[in-house]
Amino acid sequence: TIQLGKLEATGFLSFRKLSANLVADTLRNVDLISSFLNSGYYRTESEIKDKNNVQQISYGGNITYHQRNWHIGINGVCYNFSLPVQKRDEPFNLFAMKGKDWGNFSIDYSWTSRNAHFFGEVATDKNLSRAILNGLLISVDPHVDLSLVQRSIDKQYQAVYGNAFTENTQPVNENGFYTGISIRPFPGWAIDAYCDLYRFPWLRYRVNAMSEGHDYLVMLGYKPSKQTEIY
Repeated sequence: TIQLGKLEATGFLSFRKLSANLVADTLRNVDLISSFLNSGYYRTESEIKDKNNVQQISYGGNITYHQRNWHIGINGVCYNFSLPVQKRDEPFNLFAMKGKDWGNFSIDYSWTSRNAHFFGEVATDKNLSRAILNGLLISVDPHVDLSLVQRSIDKQYQAVYGNAFTENTQPVNENGFYTGISIRPFPGWAIDAYCDLYRFPWLRYRVNAMSEGHDYLVMLGYKPSKQTEIY
């Protein structure tokens, strides 16, 4: 990482071995990666056979410009696998990552003004599918905080190690809106509530149609001391 005034640049290069399930493509006489093993367990003969059988090279970097109350950053990461990735031929895998190379690129930003903090990121992958996430945190009162998060992620978007505020395990195929509130009416007391509405425009594993859902929570908490909390 190098810093020059308000400009900061970071670069990295990585080589690692991965564990993956392989299937044979008899027409091309080559093995294909059908899925990656992330559990860390190697208990059976087939799991032991799949241990560290694929190599991955990744490289990328970030350039960020900071000001007193805002920042903007440009990010990029590229991957190369020793074998091509080819998920199972299922409808929900229609837009899954394919091939030996992949890349993700994004612009992230934030801005703070008095009691409000705005943040977000606009991302794209190798095929120019997009993912957008924006959030706003507001302290409307010394005892009341509000949060808002919007996300819009294409059904085609794919990220190898993506991590975002989503209902899905991976940031893919999801549109949603979250709002939350935290109220502290008296010392030691807190009321927290949120509502999360989301929609999946494309099929998912074991869900053979477009789907949607919602989560709600209301929680009352009391913390009379550092050693005790009741909710």
